[in-house]
Amino acid sequence: LQLVTCPGEPVVFNSQPLLPGGPYPFVLTAANGCDSTVLVTVVEIDTVLRSLQLVTCPGEPVVFNSQPLLPGGPYPFVLTGVNGCDSTVLVTVLEIDSVLVQVQLVTCPGEPAVWNGQPLLPGGPYPFVFTAANGCDSTVLVTVVSLPGITIDLPATAQVKLGYSIQLMPVVLGEPPLQYTWTPPDLLSCNTCAEPVANPVANTWFTLKVTDNSGCMSADSIWLRVNPDCDVYMPNAFWPDNDGRNDWFYPETAPCVRLVRVLRVYSRWGELVFERRDFAPNQETLGWDGRFGQREMMPGVFTWYAEFELTNEQRMFVKGDVTLVR
Repeated sequence: LQLVTCPGEPVVFNSQPLLPGGPYPFVLTAANGCDSTVLVTVVEIDTVLRSLQLVTCPGEPVVFNSQPLLPGGPYPFVLTGVNGCDSTVLVTVLEIDSVLVQVQLVTCPGEPAVWNGQPLLPGGPYPFVFTAANGCDSTVLVTVVSLPGITIDLPATAQVKLGYSIQLMPVVLGEPPLQYTWTPPDLLSCNTCAEPVANPVANTWFTLKVTDNSGCMSADSIWLRVNPDCDVYMPNAFWPDNDGRNDWFYPETAPCVRLVRVLRVYSRWGELVFERRDFAPNQETLGWDGRFGQREMMPGVFTWYAEFELTNEQRMFVKGDVTLVR
């Protein structure tokens, strides 16, 4: 007869404990009254030993058989197997490596960068914790670096006479290539040039916006004051003797005059002897040559009246007298 038992434990046969080994002889009386001999052998079942490896996130325990286990081990657990004997499980806990990622963002001066929906000012690192594919936390360190940016230096104000132009010359420091945009564009020789010429007809704010290759932008403005005084010169005497000097009576003006609306000349008795409308100033042959029709007027003093349209669409009215000399 062969019996089995767990390691280190006896088995009981015929009220006697038997250790693994044998055979052990037992003399028994059979049913026919005769003696019978039973040889009993005890066989020890092999111990069950298993190794189990578990993983966990950094700093977190893992639970096995209702017990929390920190990374390390092996941790022995004695369990009862299906054969009724104890089995040993050696549990080792491994810690998954942390995921650490570094990200660098750049931004324009004075502006935050946006990452994961959050505005971040220049500086850092800013930690962001996420759940990785392995179920553990991963950390992203975000650093924000400010770009050099652009500086613009324009005078706060400047003055120009009506009808005259002025060149705008800002001092701009930035990483080229730079893109220039001036406003208002209709009063400039070029609204995308670095130093355009401005020709304002009234007090005007001129604003320069400069954008660099990184998309950073800076702006500055200048207040141009327009002096509305307009210089008009009308001679007080002329000599129409065809010598090429002072032969005509005509208006000489600064660039502030766009058009001579009317120029009239009257005799001492109030008779209109000359009239011309809508002509350009500073054109002597468009003035009066001292004739009335085809007749040369006698020397004398004549009165005149002139109306000018300025570049700012204002009107200027002037009158006086002129001496015709022969």
